[in-house]
Amino acid sequence: MRITPSLLCFFLIFSAAPAADPAPSSPVDTYISARDHYIAAFKDAAEGDKKADAARNDVERLLRAAVPAWSAPGFPSTGEVNLNCLDDNDLGFSALDGLEYSAGDTSVIVTSRTLLLRWLIRHNAEYGTDKMPVSIPRVFRAGNFWTYSSCPDAATQLTGMVLVKAPLGADLAIAQIAAVAQVPAKDEAPSAMLAAVMRGDRVFIARQKLTVTFDKPEMCKKALDQTLAKSEKALKEYQAAKAKDPKAFDTHQQLEEQADRDYRACFAQHLPAQKTYTAVQQQAQALVDLLH
Repeated sequence: MRITPSLLCFFLIFSAAPAADPAPSSPVDTYISARDHYIAAFKDAAEGDKKADAARNDVERLLRAAVPAWSAPGFPSTGEVNLNCLDDNDLGFSALDGLEYSAGDTSVIVTSRTLLLRWLIRHNAEYGTDKMPVSIPRVFRAGNFWTYSSCPDAATQLTGMVLVKAPLGADLAIAQIAAVAQVPAKDEAPSAMLAAVMRGDRVFIARQKLTVTFDKPEMCKKALDQTLAKSEKALKEYQAAKAKDPKAFDTHQQLEEQADRDYRACFAQHLPAQKTYTAVQQQAQALVDLLH
């Protein structure tokens, strides 16, 4: 192939041109990079370590740059950083990156869709046995999401969806009720109202004390008692064998977990028939409308 002078000139100009500057990092990228650097640098740092404290302050500053402030009547104008430590041995390490605003019996975590999705990927890489869906809105229907996102000292156990309308301008709104317990809740009454709202890249995760009481559906309670009786029988068989029959103990545990799952599923199915369901909807809608 013969290269003409004009074509050669074209090649020389573009080969000599400087490379384009890399795209500037977004506030989210800058925050995550700094957070991960400090986690590695200050692993197991002693409480009160000046450098570790400075690192936490820097992480907080960068997170505030990545998550726009939120305001609502009765809530503080400045949110607290939900990620409260840089040591993976401490409670709070795995919490969702965001700013938490609390008032009375209500707490709201404000984050971004980008931070949420990156947090889900990170969580699943670290907690392979307790993975969450890496998709929206499926993740909001997973009980372990509500447990890990705020890192309380008990598990959030979902007991039913509540029908709500998405507020004007919101892309998504979900509300549900839950029991919070360190052991399987079984027929323990729901105590928390949960809500998630998404507006563009902005995500709100809210938790509020439930103000409504419920009846225990008779058919759900009957099925629970029957399964628990089978579980108790298996435990007695294990004890009678002087702990030499591990299969009986496994059966006991499996039946107890099944009793819990089945009861909560049954409760959720009959939730709309509860005489207090209208009041539940009103509380859920008020919480969802707050998240703007």
